[in-house]
Amino acid sequence: MEHHQSRLTKVLALVMVAMVAMAMLAAASCCGRSAGGSSGLKVTIAHINDTHSQLDPNEQSFTLNNTAIRVSIGGVTRIKTAMDNLRKTHENVLFLHAGDTIQGTPYFTRFQGAADIDFDNLLGIDAMSLGNHEFDKGPALTAKLISQANFPVLSANIDASGEPLLKDKIQPYTIKKFGAHQIGIIGVTTPDTVNISSPGPNLKFNDAAQSVTASVSKLNSLGVNNIVLLSHLGYHEDIQLAAKITGVGVIIGGHSHTLLGDPSNFKSAGVVLTPSGDYPTVVKNPAGKNVYIAQAWSWYNILGQLDLVFDADGDVQSCVGHPTLIVSEVIKQKDDSGKYVAVPAGSPIYQMVVQSLPAAAQVLTGHAEAEAKLAGYRKGIAPLMQAKIAYAANDLKRCENVGPGPIVADSMLWKTKSMGTQIAMQNAGGVRADILAGDVAVGTVSTVLPFGNTLVVIELTGRDVVKSLEEGVTFLLGHNPQPNPPYMYVSGISFTVTRANPAGSRVGNVKVKDPTGAYTAIDPAKNYRVVTNSFMAAGRDGRHWLIMSIN
Repeated sequence: MEHHQSRLTKVLALVMVAMVAMAMLAAASCCGRSAGGSSGLKVTIAHINDTHSQLDPNEQSFTLNNTAIRVSIGGVTRIKTAMDNLRKTHENVLFLHAGDTIQGTPYFTRFQGAADIDFDNLLGIDAMSLGNHEFDKGPALTAKLISQANFPVLSANIDASGEPLLKDKIQPYTIKKFGAHQIGIIGVTTPDTVNISSPGPNLKFNDAAQSVTASVSKLNSLGVNNIVLLSHLGYHEDIQLAAKITGVGVIIGGHSHTLLGDPSNFKSAGVVLTPSGDYPTVVKNPAGKNVYIAQAWSWYNILGQLDLVFDADGDVQSCVGHPTLIVSEVIKQKDDSGKYVAVPAGSPIYQMVVQSLPAAAQVLTGHAEAEAKLAGYRKGIAPLMQAKIAYAANDLKRCENVGPGPIVADSMLWKTKSMGTQIAMQNAGGVRADILAGDVAVGTVSTVLPFGNTLVVIELTGRDVVKSLEEGVTFLLGHNPQPNPPYMYVSGISFTVTRANPAGSRVGNVKVKDPTGAYTAIDPAKNYRVVTNSFMAAGRDGRHWLIMSIN
């Protein structure tokens, strides 16, 4: 009996040892998998894109109860406040910038991107993808911006091996650790950069899907399967890409300046904004898994927020989106003299405006450190912002050949009148801001036309003018899904666009203004003197017929 009990005790002991060993192996396996960033990772992704040197809030006009009101939205100092609040209330916060941090205001004209990177560092950006505008001044400035950044600057589809200034400076991806978990962040840049910016001849822009897939495979080999794509391709391009590739759970986008969200959250008695899709937009990848796509409009106007849970396979178990419209606490009302003056906080009109804001709006004050830093940069652009050159009686807002764009085209024609020009063509993407009623400063013009292009006068046949219009419309239809996009701004010429027609036959009823002021049908065989900007004359924004005609 004692012998039997002894054997039983040994058997039980062996069983217990085996169970402990199995538990240890399971724990080791689990820990090893967690090191790759898999089971049960909760993370909050905050994101911005296309901030374009718009460090100050931008004013928006509307009428509320027959009262003319202006509120300011966006601004880098209020994004800093919002991010500090988010980091206090959420664990595992990942802050991403989807590209185009520079170019668009006197802050860039004066400081050449140094101010933007300074604030990106202050915000605590974890990673940024390269946008096309990061190349507007050539690879030298791109390299300088990367060297100034305290965060990785990414693009998996740019081959910089042939460009000495950028070789080994652009990373395809980076890995962010949250305890035992890891997230891989892959960057990708629009291949259109070669047409719409100045990357130089030595950079190669490879296929986005192939480049991203290669980076996913590399990350997987390193044990990382929680993967976020930081894209500067555009909203519709992100949707198409998500349906082609596997291994990516989230796409944080930019380039198209797309507002996403529930329309009811962006509509109120005072402000009405129209989102272009859901936030996040959900697309099935080839394996039938959900891919969550988000974008945050532009100009620091929106702080995007996705609360995510990744499972053990790197798939997103849950995703809840919270895009926040950033609103300044400064609210203005038009006084009897026609000027807009700040109304006291707590006053009836102030409370009425705050209560009228959309549900997505959050009123914030600027972060003290960021405000002090911005005040220093403001001194550098003060001469531009204080030199008044005109007065706008009404708001001039960009749309289909209305707003400041036609004025720009008219000015181009006026400036070159002595050279016999008959037609002016200005690309819509070169007119970057609206002009609100009131004083117009030199800095205002610099914000509307930030790129420093020069005027170029060329001679084209009527046939080539039409071909240039066709190419421009085709290009913009592929990059601007809005119902009434500003295809281009013109003077001295008129035409109609039929979007439903096939490429090459969308432009019709082309007429040119004659010396009497009447518009007559364009003559395909006749030569016309055309003034355009140097960007378009170089064949950019799809205007290949311009450069072909010049050459």
